[in-house]
Amino acid sequence: MKKGILSIVVCAGILLTGTGLFPTANAQTRAKRGTAVSRSSDTKKPPVSDAKRSSIQETFRARGAGQLSPTDACTTRTPVTLGQPVDANLTSDDCRLTDGTYIDYYTFQGTAGQAISISMVSGSFDTYLYLLDNTGVTIDENDDSGTGTNSRIPIDGGVMTLNYTGTYTIGANSYAQSTGSYILSLVTDARCATAPVMYNQAINGSLATTDCPVNFADQSYYTDLYTFNGITGQQISIAMSSTAVDAYLVFHTPTGAGSLGDDDSGGGTNARIPASGLFTLAETGIYTIETSSSGPAQVGSYTLTVNGPAAAPVSVSGKVLTSDGRGLRNATVSMTNSAGTTVTTTTSSFGFFTFDSVPSGDTYTFRVNSRLFRFATRTVAVTDNVTLPDFVGLE
Repeated sequence: MKKGILSIVVCAGILLTGTGLFPTANAQTRAKRGTAVSRSSDTKKPPVSDAKRSSIQETFRARGAGQLSPTDACTTRTPVTLGQPVDANLTSDDCRLTDGTYIDYYTFQGTAGQAISISMVSGSFDTYLYLLDNTGVTIDENDDSGTGTNSRIPIDGGVMTLNYTGTYTIGANSYAQSTGSYILSLVTDARCATAPVMYNQAINGSLATTDCPVNFADQSYYTDLYTFNGITGQQISIAMSSTAVDAYLVFHTPTGAGSLGDDDSGGGTNARIPASGLFTLAETGIYTIETSSSGPAQVGSYTLTVNGPAAAPVSVSGKVLTSDGRGLRNATVSMTNSAGTTVTTTTSSFGFFTFDSVPSGDTYTFRVNSRLFRFATRTVAVTDNVTLPDFVGLE
């Protein structure tokens, strides 16, 4: 394990932090560098008490147990949308915590591996911000890492990547008992867009200062994000090798359950998941890989390889119909894989079409183009020979 790397274990809702918690130097763990609870260190104000966090958890527990009145402010959860700021107010009618401060709760649906940041800005009071899981456990919190007395998660810039797929809650709070207006923002970073990777494909990439800035312990780790479509039961391995950076991998499952991180299991300073052998996928869906470095702000080239089952060729067929159910001839059908490669074919006199030698284990998007009708787009995960449902023309 590299010097300065923080090891984290989450067990039964208790966060244990420290170094040397794992028995082997290259132990692979569901924890990742960005999961430690961050607390603002750029202020000399006394820290908030643990009782405040416990108070938040208690409101979640009581709400889930049906012990709060439907009119109780602590039951209110307002959906927030990525990229759409919320202009709101803390008032004495809001949910009140044990320290006397008020809090507004907001929810959003996140995906394992998704890169986000949250900010809370107010000219009326000293803000305090929480990111909570769906049970009310604090994932991250901040006092003054925005400008002035404003708050930001993660602290000191950059983004954090989410650890599971599901509901997250943001707590918009104040450092001391206060009321007033504020603006809450949930955003991503254009530099954190994902790129597709196929099984048994070597990608030559490069970590650069223009890459996704994943924040951990107040420092940026330049990161590239990749996705692939996995199927339950498939056996895979992921390797990242580099002579320029100390390679670091994070592997997110579709739900976040069983996600892994690795530093040096690939030999030397290379990374590998699993440390040896193969990893059996327990879910069907989109998996996300973070390629990064063990140390902050490292730049340089690397090679990423996702080894998996060879894609056996299959056929995909279907039929295109007019709005009254007759076969439509000479319509153009396109098929686009997850990497963005498109092939086309034309329907027969009776509206049939077939794509042969299609690599299985990928998700494809099918579109039909005709001068006479419009057709709905269809996306299908192809694992075997398949006949698509009929495409029927829309008036």
